[in-house]
Amino acid sequence: MGDLYLLFILRIPLQLQRIYAQSSAIRFRLRQMSLSSLHLAHMLDPMRCGSLSSSQLREGFRMLRIPIEDNDVNDIMACFDINGDGVLTYEEFEKFLTFPSRKIDDQ
Repeated sequence: MGDLYLLFILRIPLQLQRIYAQSSAIRFRLRQMSLSSLHLAHMLDPMRCGSLSSSQLREGFRMLRIPIEDNDVNDIMACFDINGDGVLTYEEFEKFLTFPSRKIDDQ
């Protein structure tokens, strides 16, 4: 089974592997801190606009002490900003955090 798993992993584009790793890291840290994804979104969006910019997302990683490169933030935004408005709505943010357990294009 290990060889089959390795073959599967090697076929996933590197970009998606990094996004999955970042998503997993945030989920793990949220569980450690007993925080919900919505609580984190509200912490990052003090004006309660209902969305997160790339800088707010980057700040979230910093707050959770998870290192992230700018190109990874850009990849997350490109993959999960479904409506293309340049920010992640709370729903889009939740889809990132549950990746790949939900389809990206679920509405």
